[in-house]
Amino acid sequence: MSFAPSFWPLVVFMAIGGLGAGSFHPQSIAILSSAYPERRAFALGIHDSAANLGEIIAPLTIGALLTFTDWRTTLQIWALPGLVVGLSYMLFCPEVNHAQHHEDRLKRSLWESVVKNREVLAMFFVSVFRSLGQSALTVFLPLYLTCI
Repeated sequence: MSFAPSFWPLVVFMAIGGLGAGSFHPQSIAILSSAYPERRAFALGIHDSAANLGEIIAPLTIGALLTFTDWRTTLQIWALPGLVVGLSYMLFCPEVNHAQHHEDRLKRSLWESVVKNREVLAMFFVSVFRSLGQSALTVFLPLYLTCI
């Protein structure tokens, strides 16, 4: 988002970020529940606690970074932890099941369980719009704080 030359490309980048984050979180609950069936509550508790911790740390860190850099550099620095975690996950936690029938079953399940199910589809869109609002706050908070 920090590379956007004007407002409208910034909005497009925010939408892409919101879609990515919003489409991940509903599935993460199901993934954790199936990965840790005996300790489901503990896994979901850690997941939610980490999310809440991120909600607290984000504005504080962005405010602190803004005292030393401009808003574009702040957003670039803010992207680094996500990139490090994503690359670490890709390198150290590879998927073990890449069977073609598994992929076909996943696509069919996605169509039948998400797209055709109105309640799940509504939950998906609520999650996406919540993520869009959060990314808008993350992006425009530095702008707002620099203008004060």
